Amino acid sequence: MNRVAALVFIVSLFLSCQAHESKWQGGKITEPGTYEYHDGSLTINIYLENNFVRYKGIDDDGKTVIKYDYNISVFQNWAFYLDEKTNFWVFSSDIGDSVWKKGSGSSYFQTTFNRQLTENDVPESVYTNCKEFFRKLKE
Repeated sequence: MNRVAALVFIVSLFLSCQAHESKWQGGKITEPGTYEYHDGSLTINIYLENNFVRYKGIDDDGKTVIKYDYNISVFQNWAFYLDEKTNFWVFSSDIGDSVWKKGSGSSYFQTTFNRQLTENDVPESVYTNCKEFFRKLKE
């Protein structure tokens, strides 16, 4: 009987994790994995390769619309953030920050910043959830 209960628990846990992943609303990413946006329009893959963090965004037609272009070290601080407008923010303490802004259709275009960002440079949700990557403004 205990085996049956354990099996039921494991299966229900697995199914609840799958359901949660398919309804991802965006937000901060700090772990490798596959993140499917709730409406199915974008899937973000974060993976590790040769001590580097890699990322790729795939639209609902299977086309790659976002792809890493720098080597983000796994030994540095890094995070990603998908905001309310489905802009994809890249934060890295070693290579700097960038954003892949949503264009028309499923297209994205990248802007790389040559300075450290402040809270005035980004949407409030990005700043609130990724404060460790921002320069503090003098009061």
